[in-house]
Order: sequence, then C-alpha cells, then structure tokens
Amino acid sequence: MSTQLKSELITRKTPVGGFTGVGAQVENGEDRIFIVAENGEVLLAQLEQLMPGVANPETFVPVTIIQAK
Repeated sequence: MSTQLKSELITRKTPVGGFTGVGAQVENGEDRIFIVAENGEVLLAQLEQLMPGVANPETFVPVTIIQAK
C-alpha cells in the first residue's frame, strides 16, 4: 500500500534542506498552525508551552520535509 505525499506551505525565517520528525496541527481561531519537531517528546513540550492542556500525542503524524524555503 502506498501513501500519497501531501504538500504544505511552510513559512520559515531560514531555509531547511531536509528534516524527518513528527508534526501536529493546532487551530487557534481561524489560524491553522502546523508544528514540527524532532520527536514526540520535543513536540509535546513545544505544544505544552504554547497551549497548555491542548496537546494530544495521538494526533502526531510522521513528517518528512524534503526542502523548505
């Protein structure tokens, strides 16, 4: 079984050559924010700092960024 790659627009201050980790989408009103981190523990810590009590590790998805500018 193959998986379709989903392309997302990523805004960064500096380019990223490549990255593999986990990500989670957070909605804040009408804003959708996708946060990516090295692993689930780091991602959970980031989300807890931004939005305490909202993080759900069950919603984390594997992420591979091939190139982001």
